[in-house]
Amino acid sequence: VAPLFIVGGVALVVLLADLLARKYANRYVSMFIGIAGLMAAGVYAAYSYGRPPHNAFGGGFILGGFSIVFEEIIIIAAIFSLVLYSGIGREDRIAGSTALMLWSTAGAMLMAGAANLMTIFLGLELLSLGLYCLCGLADRPTARESALKYLILSSTASGFLLFGMAMLFGATGSVTLASLVAPGVGANPLYWMGGGLFLVGLAFKLSLFPFHVWSPDVYEGAPLPVTAYMSVVTKAGTLAVFARFAYAALPPASTHALLMPFYIIAGISMIAGNLGMLAQTDMKRLLAYSGIAQIGYVV
Repeated sequence: VAPLFIVGGVALVVLLADLLARKYANRYVSMFIGIAGLMAAGVYAAYSYGRPPHNAFGGGFILGGFSIVFEEIIIIAAIFSLVLYSGIGREDRIAGSTALMLWSTAGAMLMAGAANLMTIFLGLELLSLGLYCLCGLADRPTARESALKYLILSSTASGFLLFGMAMLFGATGSVTLASLVAPGVGANPLYWMGGGLFLVGLAFKLSLFPFHVWSPDVYEGAPLPVTAYMSVVTKAGTLAVFARFAYAALPPASTHALLMPFYIIAGISMIAGNLGMLAQTDMKRLLAYSGIAQIGYVV
């Protein structure tokens, strides 16, 4: 978990540097510190690539080739977003915005290696809490509106996700994803209901139809760097969880039946995203519908 700790610790360094050198520092100091920390975390994670997987927190987090690839995607996207953010907004907000983006990045990295339900939820909430604030940092009413919509709808989706996790725990007696492949677990109705609610929460984070309605409004109202950040980092972390859940944590006999609704949703998302783009004139709303179509294609 050292790459996560590096990113989270650098966020504290950014705030401390802004506090101690406020009279002398400019907007680029926070950006340089944040990018340096992200690069250090990326190099440290890449150094472990190709080695046997390691786990932490009793198997709740696994660092292996799969999680390292997603961590590197998240880190690269965060670096580009910080570069974009350094040139806009009020100077007195840059340090706080940088710290929030770094903490959200740590949450997405935690999701990339999450191997139990508790770690997934912790990473998801750490990712989301920073984004609630980042979406409302632009000096226009639509930014406040986008932050409020994202807060309410994302909290609702987190409720579905958490309720699904509770049912999966009731069906298996364990929070580890490995326990979901235990023989006979598919005969328990709690398993099917929990798996369905869990996938609903993931579908919201992926902006899949019909859980995509928040995406165009939030993307339009949020600052451009935050929109770019959400379009990559949020999706990468959630896709890592979905892939691990779908291909490593579901019994082979139940995988097709449980994922069939997701396949249908992915197909409709491609249709809705591509048709929705045709009517858009705002670039960020166009990006939102394009992202819906692309994520549907990936899923």
